[in-house]
Amino acid sequence: MSAQDTEDLGAENLSEKSRMIPGLPPYDMDDQLLPREQRNPWCCLAWTLVIGTMNSLVFLINLLLMFVIFTIVLLPTIVVVYFGFQCHSQVLHSSARYCKSILDDNSSSALIILGFVIMSPLIVVAMAIYCSLARRLRLFMCFQPYSLAVYKGGRWCRYEAGGPCGCARGWNTQSPAAGFKVVCPGPGFAMLAKAVLSLGLWLRFAAGQDTPERGKLAGTRSSSEEEKLILSLLKDKSGSAKWPHFADVLQANRLHAVDVTSSSFRLMWPQLLSQETGYYTLQYAPTDDLARKRTKQVSGAHTSLVLSDLAPETTYEVALIPESNVHYFPPQTTRVTTLAEEISPAQVLISESGPRSFHVSWAPTLDSVMGYQVLYGPLPGNSVKVLEVDGRHNSTVVEKLAPNTTYLVTVTAIYRSGKEKSLSAKACTQEEGSKVRHLRFEDVGPNTLKASWDSAAGQVLGYRVRCRRQAGPSSVLSVSPRVHSVLLTDLAAGTAAEVCVQPVYRNQPGRRLCRTVHTQPGHAKDALSLAQMQEQTLQLEQQAKLKEYEAAIEQLKNEQIRVQAEERRKTLSEETKQHQARAQYQDKLARQRYDEQMRQQQLANEENLRKQEESVQKQEAMRRATVEREMELRHKNEMLRVEAEARARAKAERENADIIREQIRLKAAEHRQTVLESLKTAGMLFGEGFRAFVTDWDKVTATVAGLTLLAVGVYSAKNATAVVGRYIEARLGKPSLVRETSRITVLEALKHPIKVGKRLTSKAQDALEGVVLSPQLEARVRDIAIATRNTKKNKSLYRNILMYGPPGTGKTLFAKKLAVHSGMDYAIMTGGDVAPMGREGVTAMHKLFDWANTSRRGLLLFVDEADAFLRKRATEKISEDLRATLNAFLHRTGQHSNKFMLVLASNQPEQFDWAINDRIDEMVNFDLPQLEERERLVRMYFDRHVLKPATEGKQRLKLAQFDYGKKCSEIARLTEGMSGREISQLAVAWQAAAYASEDGVLTEAMIDARVADAVQQHRQKMEWLKTEGAEENKGTGGNPLLPFPRGTPV
Repeated sequence: MSAQDTEDLGAENLSEKSRMIPGLPPYDMDDQLLPREQRNPWCCLAWTLVIGTMNSLVFLINLLLMFVIFTIVLLPTIVVVYFGFQCHSQVLHSSARYCKSILDDNSSSALIILGFVIMSPLIVVAMAIYCSLARRLRLFMCFQPYSLAVYKGGRWCRYEAGGPCGCARGWNTQSPAAGFKVVCPGPGFAMLAKAVLSLGLWLRFAAGQDTPERGKLAGTRSSSEEEKLILSLLKDKSGSAKWPHFADVLQANRLHAVDVTSSSFRLMWPQLLSQETGYYTLQYAPTDDLARKRTKQVSGAHTSLVLSDLAPETTYEVALIPESNVHYFPPQTTRVTTLAEEISPAQVLISESGPRSFHVSWAPTLDSVMGYQVLYGPLPGNSVKVLEVDGRHNSTVVEKLAPNTTYLVTVTAIYRSGKEKSLSAKACTQEEGSKVRHLRFEDVGPNTLKASWDSAAGQVLGYRVRCRRQAGPSSVLSVSPRVHSVLLTDLAAGTAAEVCVQPVYRNQPGRRLCRTVHTQPGHAKDALSLAQMQEQTLQLEQQAKLKEYEAAIEQLKNEQIRVQAEERRKTLSEETKQHQARAQYQDKLARQRYDEQMRQQQLANEENLRKQEESVQKQEAMRRATVEREMELRHKNEMLRVEAEARARAKAERENADIIREQIRLKAAEHRQTVLESLKTAGMLFGEGFRAFVTDWDKVTATVAGLTLLAVGVYSAKNATAVVGRYIEARLGKPSLVRETSRITVLEALKHPIKVGKRLTSKAQDALEGVVLSPQLEARVRDIAIATRNTKKNKSLYRNILMYGPPGTGKTLFAKKLAVHSGMDYAIMTGGDVAPMGREGVTAMHKLFDWANTSRRGLLLFVDEADAFLRKRATEKISEDLRATLNAFLHRTGQHSNKFMLVLASNQPEQFDWAINDRIDEMVNFDLPQLEERERLVRMYFDRHVLKPATEGKQRLKLAQFDYGKKCSEIARLTEGMSGREISQLAVAWQAAAYASEDGVLTEAMIDARVADAVQQHRQKMEWLKTEGAEENKGTGGNPLLPFPRGTPV
């Protein structure tokens, strides 16, 4: 961790006590970031009563089972001790005959000692039997955790094969933290209890008591509400902290965010791990859309991380999960809300416009902006150019432009988060200055001159003529662009005048051209009268020209309005094009940034992984070198010590050789004498004891009786335990071969009382309800159902039935209906489960039939895909295990039974062993449905999967208006050769098509499309089947005894 991170966290002020934070209820990190929701007090109380009752009942069952097992196993000990105490004169001193004639005080004492001696191993045996049986039946897994009463969303333990109880896979139970647990917390009680407990923990930690190790409170979670509550308790009424150390610890020793902006924030947390002990998993998502959860992995050496590319004004839920194999650290959570995003640019200004350039500026300038892009292009036009500007600048000059042209300028701000904001403005360049050429003068009378000029370049709107007279006022004339001459009057003779002609453009006036003209002196009176006449004529001409000029101006205005409208239309079109181009460019940049971020993240992860591997390798090398050095030094010291001891021992032996030989000789003589005396004494004692035992007939009788009772007790306990285990397994368990059954057990009745009650109170159903068959087949199977029902009522022998035909024609469905109609239980197994069991197949088969014989209502055993293991033993190549399983099946089904009814189903009955065929009483062929049956099936499934959901309105499904009956008849004709299962799948496909549509409406066209796809798929399956049949016929040499299978494969 860097020095800056350490300074920010204040790690030097934190102690081990301050690392313990009060926790939240258990989390479910596989599904969500938030803790599970608590129940209300009344609901919690009700659930507590239910779970307490269930756990008490399970405890009583375990206690009863333990009492039975211990009674049976300890029976020999009880009998031996009882007779010993009864016949002893110092205890009960019974006057029974056997006590007087057989058992005296010595024999009674021997029986009491023998009973207590064999009691210990028998207790161990009884406990082992109970534990084995409880583990096999999974009785301890029937206890439900009390967290189900406190929190919602928990999972119940459920029944599994091999025992009545088993826990759901993937359910991680959590132990209560620190030895206490808050049960049934209401909104106020929970806050008060948590505050009191948390404050007590902090005060005890501050006093130096009960300081736990880090990670000891397994199962706790950090909570912002609890921390706020504790902070409020640590402050007085004025708001000042009573214990500022505790308040600082609470703020620093948890996951929190700093440097929050509109698109990023920095997460800080205490140092819990190191680079060698583990890593962190960081998960964050918006609170309103937790499905958009993102995950990052951070090295254990980090204590901070910057999250970027976030949405402004959005609240994020953040969870930090420490992953360590050394200690357990609970996840920490927090909520962070990003700031509102500032908008830039908010204003664009165009200034200093010239013929070839203009100046663009914008405001405001933000630190979150990485740079600006200035896009400009002429209107109308399709060309766009881009200028890149640094984010610290707010203006630029656009050059190399066309004069007298309107440009659309778009300023785009590129934020560091990757987002972009744009603002557009229009700019116009000025017309390049132009002047008239060849200004000429012509004398047309006294005091009158005619000025003429050539037209100027460009789109001229008119000309302005200014005359500055030396004697008299100046005058200004404006003429249309088609007039290139004017008359200048009132020019005094013998004076000079300056005449200037300036062209006028749309954006600005052009450069003027000036000349000075001199008039000659003449007759003033004549000139005056002539000038007056000319002036009148000129005024009339001027008025006429003025009218023409006004008309031209009106026409010019109309033309300008039309041009402006056209420009606006082109501007909008150009803006649309530029927006599209900008959007494409932005999308390209976003993809590039995302790819670059992913690449950088991958490189960082690889670098962290490489560093961790190098660190582990270095530590392992150092440890190995240290161990080798220690072993080398220890070996060297051991060799030196052994060498020194050997030298000293050799020297001592050389010096004391005579003494040692004398000691050895004396020890050998003493040992020989001791052994001889021991043998004599032992022989005498054994002989006398045996002689006394043989001569005393009472002791012999008591010993034989005790050993006999011991053998009887051990044998009876062993066999009784096996019988009880098999009985409990047959009654409560379910064979491993059974996939599905309707039998009701005691535990199932306790776990699902409502469901079991409905099943018991339900009335008998029609055997053909929901089953569509041909009339001949329907009459036949109805007779079978009636005969089976009457057979059960009369407790007669059941018949064995074989149902064969293509798959999907209703064999399994009819078997279930037949069992329910007859009032029997049903069990479904598949032939494919037998072969993988190997040597266990025979045992499993016997368990299956033993379990079937325990049914009080009678059991319909349905074997699906029976040809998978009931094959011919003479011609088929089957394993010895499968052959033994088949023989066991034949042995158990050799005679008819009034306990179970055997129903076999197969697509290829010709592969059955002949012994199987001999056990079949009746064969029923379930063929593919014909036109009438297909129409009934289509109508039934259409009503079940389409009409009923559409009319109930509970699902997102609507039905368009068309003739449903006609459409069902048409579909029945198109689905020739399809089975009932394929038609059911077709109806489900209609429902899925409606769900996939935008409005949820199922139209006739959608139904036709799904029907066409189903027919095409059916044809493809038939082609595959024909190809497979042709290959089989070719491989068997065209043997006509191998029939080609019918039906559609599923």
